[in-house]
Amino acid sequence: VVTMGQYGDATPKVFPFVRMALWYQLLVIWKTQDGPTQANEEECSRAVYEAYIGQFMSRKSFLQSIKQDYITAVEYTLFHIALRLPPACDITVPGDAKGNNFQSVPGFPCATYNDYGRAIFSEIQALVGITRRAYQSSVCKLEPIGHAGGSGVTMLITHDRKYIVKQITRAEKQKLVAMLEDYYLHIKKSTKTGSLICSILGCHAIRMAPEESQAKTIYLVVMQNAEYIASHRVLGRVLLKVDLKGSWVKRRKAPGGRLVTEALTRGKASAQVPTAKDMDLLEAGGDPQVQQRLQQLDHGFIQTALENDAQFFAANQIMDYSLLLLFFEDHPPQCFIIDYLQDWNWQKRLETLCKALQIWLTSCTRPKYVRHGRQCYGPLAPGVSSVPPALYSLRFRHNVTSVLRGAGLTTDLRAFGCAVEPVLQVDESQNLLPGAAAAPVDLP
Repeated sequence: VVTMGQYGDATPKVFPFVRMALWYQLLVIWKTQDGPTQANEEECSRAVYEAYIGQFMSRKSFLQSIKQDYITAVEYTLFHIALRLPPACDITVPGDAKGNNFQSVPGFPCATYNDYGRAIFSEIQALVGITRRAYQSSVCKLEPIGHAGGSGVTMLITHDRKYIVKQITRAEKQKLVAMLEDYYLHIKKSTKTGSLICSILGCHAIRMAPEESQAKTIYLVVMQNAEYIASHRVLGRVLLKVDLKGSWVKRRKAPGGRLVTEALTRGKASAQVPTAKDMDLLEAGGDPQVQQRLQQLDHGFIQTALENDAQFFAANQIMDYSLLLLFFEDHPPQCFIIDYLQDWNWQKRLETLCKALQIWLTSCTRPKYVRHGRQCYGPLAPGVSSVPPALYSLRFRHNVTSVLRGAGLTTDLRAFGCAVEPVLQVDESQNLLPGAAAAPVDLP
């Protein structure tokens, strides 16, 4: 592993910057060991292990991890180094949320980092009850949890299971930085009014390469772990995850709500936690066990928090977020809003148009123009996930609240105060779902 000859030449898919970064650091270690001879190869390997991963992973597990997934193991190690930076090396310039002031990583010359909005995120941590010392103690040791979430990105978890470290795209980083001040003000206001946002507690960029021209930048955020039960200070054993967006097109995993009822009837958490969607929970709403668990939610607080959060997202042109509902073995269910960094950009506008045309061609249902206030949106299909932020906000807070209460799902945007007109023909009685009435409809 240390000489790179054993596995390095056999892994052609390894990114060049990762290989060069590891090469560079190993040369530094070999210098202190009087050269890379066969006699001290084991000492070099031990030095790498003790310096970077000895505190959170056994030597055997590390070697197995490198053999199984070399890229993930190296990225994991580099992330761990960057997050162990001492406070004195952090950027402390007020308002430095948008700058590119990369600093060198102590003990790792081929890596640099940038800490976006450090002062603002420190205030956010204080607002949610996290002390600086406790936060540093949590993020200093990380463990991989593989590919999580719908995006399939690699995620890490802190050793105390309180926080998740998630890789994000450059566009998501830019969106977070652009709205950071508004985000802080919303979190501050929410301490009194309530919020379901899964808080982001830090945003970082890591650039790895011996030379600037070969640099590769990785962006990541540190956020609260939705599976951590703060009242009991334990990681809950999750029976079922439900991803709720308030839409109904392609929002079903299994017919008849079977996925939800089977998971809750089993009563024991499995290694692969199933993830259901809106229609799955809606169709399983008649099951007594599902009703009993949903009654444990604080519906009044959820409704107020959803309205506040959805209005904040709409004001910042954010859409495609979800309410993650978690059912546990021995604890009441809890929910958080996640994936709220998707901007309403030209890619999403094009996706909205393409989905509307696809539904037109496959189900002969005309796309619609939707008027809300002074704005007119369309052509679009109201039931798909990709709709403009203002409509997404309305549909999200009404339908998600309704589904959690077991009251059905509204498919007609006119129930939210919108005017709906099909393209090429004004026919307000036409709905997206065949056979649906003009009034709000409870789907079977």
